[in-house]
Formats: sequence, C-alpha cells, structure tokens
Amino acid sequence: MLRTLILTLAGGLVVTAPLTAQECSGCKSSCDSATVATTASQDEPSALAKGLAALAKKPFKFDMKMSIADGPGSGTIDGTVAFGDSKHFAMKLNIAMKEGETTNNAKVRLVADGTWLYYNIDSPDIPAEAAAMSLGKVQLSMFDQLAKGAMSMSPMPILDEKGNVSAATIDKALAQSGMKISRDDEKGIVNLSMEVPGAANGEAGKMAIILDGKNYLPKTIKMDAGKNAEGVQEGMTVTFSNAKVLKDIKEFGEGAWKFEVPEGTIVNDMTAMLQMMMAQMMPAGGDEEELEF
Repeated sequence: MLRTLILTLAGGLVVTAPLTAQECSGCKSSCDSATVATTASQDEPSALAKGLAALAKKPFKFDMKMSIADGPGSGTIDGTVAFGDSKHFAMKLNIAMKEGETTNNAKVRLVADGTWLYYNIDSPDIPAEAAAMSLGKVQLSMFDQLAKGAMSMSPMPILDEKGNVSAATIDKALAQSGMKISRDDEKGIVNLSMEVPGAANGEAGKMAIILDGKNYLPKTIKMDAGKNAEGVQEGMTVTFSNAKVLKDIKEFGEGAWKFEVPEGTIVNDMTAMLQMMMAQMMPAGGDEEELEF
C-alpha cells in the first residue's frame, strides 16, 4: 500500500504515455550523476532510483501539510505518517474542505498492526446510513492481493527478482514521464519537474517535486494547474517536515501500531465487503481462488 505511495511521490508513473526524455542543461545546480532521463537504458540503475526503491524497506516518518485550490473550492490536509514496514504503518490526517459557504471537516486515522489495517473516519458530515462504515478493519493480506493484481497489469515489473521494488523500473518510469531531473548539491536536494494537464483546455500546468538529496524523502510537492475557464487559480502544494529515516522499526516505540478503539464503538470487519468488490473488478477468467482467505 505504501510502496505505491513511495513510487508516486518519486514520480514513478509506471503507466504513462512514452515521452521524449529531457536532459538538464544550463542550470547552476548539477545533474544527478545518473540522471534517469539520459541513462534509463543503462544496466546500472541511477542513484535516485536506488534511493527511492530502498525506501520501501526502510522505516521512516514525516509530518505533512497540503493546501488545495480547486476552482470554487479550497482546503487543507495536515497530518503525520509513520512507516515501519509494509505491515506496520500509521497515518493521522486532519481534513478541512470549503466550497462557498459549505465547510466539511474530518479526522482520519489508519493503523496497520501486522495483521489488520484499522481505520476511523470521524466527521459530522458522514451520512447516517454510512456511519457504521466509518470505523472498521481489513485484513492486510487483502492488500497483498490488490497489489498483486495491480502489478500483473503493469507494463513493467514493479518488483525485481529478489522481491524488492525495482530501481530499474523507477528509472524507466521517470524517463517515460518526461521529467526533468537535477541535483543541487549545495542545497542537498533533488529536483523533479514535468508538465501536467492544466485547468483550462489546451494549457499545460506544472508539477515540481523536491526530494532530500540524501534520504530521498519528499520535501515539497507542488502542482500548478493555472487558471480555469472562470479565471480561478487551481493547484496543490504539499510540504513535508520532520522527515527522518530510522535505523530500526523499534525506534517508533511499543504503542506505535496499536489502534485505540473509541469507547462505546464496534470495529466492523470490512474484509468480506472488500473481497466482493475485488471479485467484481477482476477480469473474466481471473483466478478467483486467490481471493480466498
């Protein structure tokens, strides 16, 4: 689940239309010694790709704050992320969205304890008929099935022969995305930028990602979609703070992966419902036995 997040933050857009890769040139900062835009065809993965792939097996944490401008709407999302491994992680988010005179707020918490993924969505805006689903748990093995299905549809291998996130695939995905990649050694950062669809038809927007040059955790993500047809600015900015790669998962402490059930509530097991949804989405002729638990 979080592996996908890591690849996304890295700009690892595996399913993208092939674009001509662009080299870094004429900039004060130096290009990465193995800039993927120019070396994706080489046997040795770039330092950037290796660093991003390695994050999938390292414990890390960070705080984040997102601001969103979407035409008449706007909002903020702030929270914390703690990643021990693929079976132990936690996320707390505070969401505040506004459109006109309407405001929606929610607090979201996710905790994976090694066996279950617990979630709680606390919001006064949840309809009464959906309230029972706002607190629940799902077997983590279900997400293994989801990941397996997603990887089977990818045009490039997500994992290498050892079962680790493939650095070579990250290189290829970055190259095909058309991202410009450069390293600024003085600031200790790696810059990634590319054009994205703009808010108005026919206009291009811009996305820029800044990573820490040593641990490759994100520092900022900014998407500028420009002005829409009504002349309203659209875009998104995410800033990350207190980011740190830990040496051992034990550094999170004993209670890091413990989900506290709100008093007087029942945690619903949503695994069966998700299992049925997966079965409906599976292409005809798929191996339904893989969905058995």
